[in-house]
Order: sequence, then structure tokens, then C-alpha cells
Amino acid sequence: EKFQNIFLSASLSICDHNASAGIKNIPIIQEENFAFLYNKKHEPYHHQKISWREDDNALLIAPTGQGKTESSLGWLQNQLKKRQGRAFYILPFTASINAMTKRVSSIKDGFGNEELVGLLHGKAKFFIDEYYEKKDGQSLRDLIDINKKIIKPFKVVTPFQILKWAFGVKGFEKGFTELAGSYLIFDEIHIYDRELFRRILFFIEWLIEKLEVKVFIMTATMPSFMQNHIKEILNITNEIRPSKAEILKIKRHKIKLLDSTINEQIDFIQSKIDLGKSVLVVCNTVAQAQEIYEAIRCNNKTLLHSGFNAKDRTQKEKEVQSDDKPQLLVGTQAIEVSLDIDYDLIVTEPAPLDALLQRFGRVNRRELRSLTNIDEANCFVTTEIEDVHKIIYDKTLIENTLTALEKKQDIVINEDIVQSLLDKIYESITLNEDKLREKFQAYLDNLYPFSTYEESKEEFFSQFDGIEVLPTELFEQFAEHIKKQQYLEAEKLFVSISKKKYMSKKDLVTFVEINGIKKVFPLIGLKYNNELGLLNEEIEITQSRKLFI
Repeated sequence: EKFQNIFLSASLSICDHNASAGIKNIPIIQEENFAFLYNKKHEPYHHQKISWREDDNALLIAPTGQGKTESSLGWLQNQLKKRQGRAFYILPFTASINAMTKRVSSIKDGFGNEELVGLLHGKAKFFIDEYYEKKDGQSLRDLIDINKKIIKPFKVVTPFQILKWAFGVKGFEKGFTELAGSYLIFDEIHIYDRELFRRILFFIEWLIEKLEVKVFIMTATMPSFMQNHIKEILNITNEIRPSKAEILKIKRHKIKLLDSTINEQIDFIQSKIDLGKSVLVVCNTVAQAQEIYEAIRCNNKTLLHSGFNAKDRTQKEKEVQSDDKPQLLVGTQAIEVSLDIDYDLIVTEPAPLDALLQRFGRVNRRELRSLTNIDEANCFVTTEIEDVHKIIYDKTLIENTLTALEKKQDIVINEDIVQSLLDKIYESITLNEDKLREKFQAYLDNLYPFSTYEESKEEFFSQFDGIEVLPTELFEQFAEHIKKQQYLEAEKLFVSISKKKYMSKKDLVTFVEINGIKKVFPLIGLKYNNELGLLNEEIEITQSRKLFI
């Protein structure tokens, strides 16, 4: 009865929204939308064929660049033959989402129809809810566009965008209604902190039991103990791997450690650029990436990190994945997962092994030639562990990684040893030592429609390290979009910064309030430009402390 009430209330609301937007048809993914899977030049991999035949929940373990995305979409095709349902493709980093949306929409590598693939828009969702609640007859120019995005059958999201419904965040009834009978595809589910990994896992378990959800989990860098936890909790008996013969053929990477900081490798990077090599540089912080980017001379270069707003990040992702890709790409962790890019070599700051393996996966990805032990290294890792690295990553994990790689440098890495390296570095954790599973799922069982859960909402948002702010220099653009009711465009101007940075810069923060909407938006007095992103340079705010649109 409880779920009937949840689904009924949400369905009525969704119908009301769609009718107001003039939407008459709900698109679904058809069999012909999967034709791209069978139009490839090469024979499908062993693990792809198995994935495409799989009827149940599954775990796929395969190296980077081995067609895991196609494996998951073939699995989805097989599920949709039996039952229609929404699909969610869940990625760890926002920076990967736009690129994956474009890829899955394309004719060559996807469904060939943009109407089928969408994103979840946080602030736009807020605006549309406010509009419907007020019911004052005002027009909303992008109402139809927003609703079309909401009803799309395939959505590319981060875990937070579905996990929030488990905390009773406003609109959870619609969230559960969308998730009911859906198909969830997770890419690298484990690369969050342990607490979040556990919550995601327990939520999936509940969704499988209560809402008949099906799950496909894929990874290239997961320690065995986490694989075992996933199989146990989700009752997955089907573990899919490439054939031994396919694994042994993969000889893409040769590692060399550089006893220095990345700043001390600027001349080395420049020399590779001057030789015409395509070079990927990965830094652990935005500030370091900006510094390296400005120091290297290159006519075709791009910087990609989390300090850009969505508008500029989308443009940069297009540049990176275009036929005329930048010769030099400097980035942060934002490029680790699901960006289908291929560079000649990488120079990276130290990080835990799973993060480094993801970064290496952007080099020699197409495997145009197999490496031999006489070839020059193409994966360079600096070894100086700086103080800021210890804030981002566990110092012991970085040290253990560097020790393991020291024994493997200057030889071609065979993918069959990667799992054993991961298992040596990562210690097993007890998944439910504090009874989180029972607490979390008991809480889920006690969510009721038309109720508010402020305490749990605060608990959910406390998990985020990011606060979205509007650079003051973009205020005029923001105000113009709001006046024209172009809320999706207004949303794209915000930049996410850490809570720590927000607190350190709080004297530079002022607020804008939109008339008629009960929400204020923080403006920050830091410089911003579309080439470098948000900078640490302060600018004077001349507006009053509170602004109204």
C-alpha cells in the first residue's frame, strides 16, 4: 500500500507536468537503437558476447579500453527484450557525464537519437518544482525542454543523483517511481570513500528486493575483496571477465618513475611536445593543473578540471574528443573515468594504484601497437608526495603504490598481473561492522509519501564536499538568463568548490536572491575565465551584499 501511494502521487505529478509541457508521447529505447553494437569492424570480445547474453545482475571485470561500455549496453538490450524500463548509466565524476551522454546519443557509438538520452539537472529541477507549486500562470520558456529531459528513458548521472532519494530528499516519490523496474549500470562503483561505497551497495540491495531493479557493475581497477562484497550483497553469481588469450595480448603500457615533483618535469613535457607527441598531464589539484598548463608552450592545448562551469566544461570535452584533439591535455581526476581519449604518453602526479590505472587507460588506448621491453616508457609517474596529496589520498596507499610500481618499471605491464597488484595494496574492509546495512535499509522502509525528512536531508548533503558558487564576473549572464526564464542556461554558469575553500573565502561571498523563489545563490569574488577556470585571484565586489533579480 505504501508503494502504491508513492507511485500514485508521483505519477499524477509527472502527468501534470507533462501535460503542462504539451508532451504527448513518452520515448522508449527500441531494438533498432542497438544496431551500433553490431556494426563494429572487429569481432566482439569474449566478455562482450557473454554480457549481451546475460539475463540477470552481473559484474564485469575488464581492463580499460576493452569495450565495457558496449558490454553494458548489450546487457541492457537483452533486458529490454523482456521488460521495458528506464536505464541509468552511473558515473563517478560529473566531468565524464556530458561526454558519455554525447557518446550514447551518437549514431556511431550509441542509440543515434538524442531524444533518448538525458542528464539529471539539479537546479533546473528546483526551478521547475517551484513553478508548478506556485501555479500563478507565468510562462516558463524552457518548460518543455526541461520536461523532455526528465522523461528520457536513458539517463547519465552520478550516484548522488539517485542516492538522494534514499534520504527522503524532496521529490523522492518521483525518484522511486523512476527507479522502479529500472536498469542501473555502474562504472567504477568503488572509487568513493568507504562510507559512500557501502551506502550505494546497500541501496542497490534494497532496490533489487523492493523495486525489482536490475544491475550491471563494471570495473577495471577494483580490489578482489570489494568484488566479493558486491557479489555477496547483491547475490551476483555471474562474474564476467575477458578470455585469458585476450588479456595476454594487451601490452599497452610501460611505466617509469620520476624522482621529482611534476613542476620539475616541465622541460621533459615540453621536449615531448616539441617532438610532436600527444601528451596527457594529470595533476592532483586544480591549482597545479593550471600552473602546468600555463608553463607548457603548445599551439593546441586544453585544460580540463572541476573548476570550470558546465558551459565551459562541455566545450572542452568537445575539444578533447574531436578529430582535431589537443596535442596537450592537462587535467585532474576529472579525466580518469569514461572519457574515451587516447594519448601517446602520460606524465602524472602520484596517486593510489586504481587511480593511476585509470589515468594510464587514456594512453595507447587504441593499442595501435603492442609495446616491447625495448620501447620507451609511455606512463611516467612523479614520486614526490606533497602535503596536498595527503589530503586528497591516503598517504600509505600512495607509498604502497610507488613501491609496487618500482618493481614493475621499465617492463611492459601485462594486464594479468594488475589484479594481484591491487590486492597487495588495498587492505580488506568489513562491510557492515557498524550495522549500517540494517540502519540504512530500516530508514528506507520508513519513507512515506507526502512526508518531509529534514534531518536525513541534512545527512545526505553533508556527504558532499562541493558547494556550487557563481563567479561574480558571470553575474550579468546569470541575471539575463533568469529574466528570460532560461534556467538550464543559468544553471550551467555555476562552479563547484570544496567546503574548505568556501570557508577560507567566505569573506568574498555575497548572495543573490531571485524574486518569488525561496532560495539564495552564493556569488564568489574570484576571477574566472573560460580557458583556466576559477582562479585564486580575488576581485572586488562592487554590488550590495544582497542582490535581487
